[in-house]
Amino acid sequence: MPDLLLDTRPVERRSPPDPSTLFRWSPRLRARAIDNEQFRLILTWCEPDALWEPATNREGAVCAVTGFLALDEEEWTSAEAGSSDDLCGGLAARAVHHRYRERGTPGWDHLSGNCAIVLFDPVQSVLHLRTDPAGCFPVFGCVVDGYPVWASHPDVLAAVVDRAHRVDEVSLAEFIQASTVTPPWTYYQGIEACEAGSVFTLDLRTRRLTSRRYFSFEYRADPNPDPDALAEELAAAWRKAVRRRSLPRLGRIAVALSGGLDSRLVLGCMNDPSRAFAFTCYDAPNRELATARAIARAAGAGFHPIQRPTDYYGEHAPMGVRVSGGMGTFANNHFLGVLEPLQAAGQQMLLTGCYCDYLFKGLPLNRRIRFWDGHEVLAPYRHQFYFDHWVFDTALATRARERWDVRFPPELRQDRSDPALFRIETLRTFPLYHEGDNQQRLVPQRLVGWSPPATDLEVLKVYCRVPSRLKLNRDLFLRTARRLLANSPLIRVPDANTGAPLNAPAWREALSWQWLRFQRKLRFLRTSIASDGSWPDWTRYYRQSPALEHHWRCAGTDLHDLILCVTGWRRLPERPADFPPEQCFLFVPLLTLKLWWAHRACSGGSPN
Repeated sequence: MPDLLLDTRPVERRSPPDPSTLFRWSPRLRARAIDNEQFRLILTWCEPDALWEPATNREGAVCAVTGFLALDEEEWTSAEAGSSDDLCGGLAARAVHHRYRERGTPGWDHLSGNCAIVLFDPVQSVLHLRTDPAGCFPVFGCVVDGYPVWASHPDVLAAVVDRAHRVDEVSLAEFIQASTVTPPWTYYQGIEACEAGSVFTLDLRTRRLTSRRYFSFEYRADPNPDPDALAEELAAAWRKAVRRRSLPRLGRIAVALSGGLDSRLVLGCMNDPSRAFAFTCYDAPNRELATARAIARAAGAGFHPIQRPTDYYGEHAPMGVRVSGGMGTFANNHFLGVLEPLQAAGQQMLLTGCYCDYLFKGLPLNRRIRFWDGHEVLAPYRHQFYFDHWVFDTALATRARERWDVRFPPELRQDRSDPALFRIETLRTFPLYHEGDNQQRLVPQRLVGWSPPATDLEVLKVYCRVPSRLKLNRDLFLRTARRLLANSPLIRVPDANTGAPLNAPAWREALSWQWLRFQRKLRFLRTSIASDGSWPDWTRYYRQSPALEHHWRCAGTDLHDLILCVTGWRRLPERPADFPPEQCFLFVPLLTLKLWWAHRACSGGSPN
């Protein structure tokens, strides 16, 4: 679900161009501007209007939900029937306004979903802005001469407040080295991300801005937790989260299906999977595709395999970087090229298993894998934990790395206690808009209805009670999956990551994993870009792509001096193939930045 801009500057100081044009990533998006003396609110949203358009009344109240609000069917029905608020507009906004009328902003504290809420109360003359609990839907802020301006896209905010030229070179240097930017920083000086799980209130009479945290990631695990009891809690929360996101009123559901656990649990927990259809993207037929097809068949859902063109990622890279804001690499722009075909097939809501690796499988932890059985154990702290880090001995690169030392001080790095490990996890994971794969999430979030069940508040509450050791080897998550699928044929379909069914004993899973590992080694003898998984073999693809070579030569040449300043190189490689395979994921963030500079929403350089 798309975007917002909230500008509280006086009318004469607001940007003359219509900022909604900067949010029009797709002709399918709806847009509306609400302009008055107190503020300007620009919104975009997806169909159906009856659910998602903003709501207003004759007294001047305004309420808007930007993103996906996850309500139970009873609350949707109540909003549909209620008329006491005298609001005209979408049901989501009316439900939110009703909670505000009943209990003020604390009435929103238990709402779930990746969304921002904006409410103008004309009686109190206050504006409220609520961010989501996990920071999945991004909100950025800037104060201009004492007047707050907020937007969901940093490049659009930079254009509106005339800061497109005030680039934060330290953030660019950090992205080159780590493929991410430490929150709350952005690529612009003076523009920062707003705190997740918060309600910001602006008194328009006094200009006083206050904030209140309604949710934070505090470690709440028992000293001796019962894994089976936690698995029961997580199973109940997950089932509820999926069903909130697959209600009939939301329209036809498309599930991005892999051969692993996460998306299987989305499909398997729907009340009626036959109402949905699953799709899998692939380069060439492989084990992942065959497993996904078997899962869809076992669930009784339709299946739409989508074969990517050879240069899929290169062709969609400029627009993906523009839509996402460029703080995640184009290598994760998996969905942009398939959204139109999905919508043509009737999709109104996209569900994915995103973030399960971060929350419940130990991805943010430093781990090592025992070579004989694939068993995970904790490893000593390193700043690098997922994406490759590239360390350059230059002043600008060093300043960027200092951010990591501040965010993860020595005493935290040396602490191996459960609370300390949880703290490291949360600092690496949240807010979700900044995690390493964010282009995979931000692009569909801005173009279609999308909401991952892992962001549901009930799921997040269970997450805060899970010790890190139960995330290693998918311990808790496997227990949860076996409960959720105990009476489903999905439990018998082998996991594409291990080759074994979900209910297989540990010895069989270990043997199967070793066999798959051997097969992967044999694959390197082939020359195809296709892999055994959902994504291409990037170490081959980036060297063969005509589109990536064109982008490397032509895009963002003004950034070359900065890149040389960060890396200390004398000159840039002329072609992608000049980067050795071990530097594939150094080439990727470098090209991402060049594309961002050429095509960012405040540059005027729109890709075709």
